[in-house]
Amino acid sequence: MLSNIPAEMSIKEVVDTIISDVEAYTADDEQDDDITLVAVRVS
Repeated sequence: MLSNIPAEMSIKEVVDTIISDVEAYTADDEQDDDITLVAVRVS
């Protein structure tokens, strides 16, 4: 998943992409635990 994200994407775009991918992966499954996402760009 992360290897497909271009380096020039903003952190907001990266987070939105990851959230979208997680939502697509889980589809209509009921969430039974928290999901935490921390994004840090090191340059």
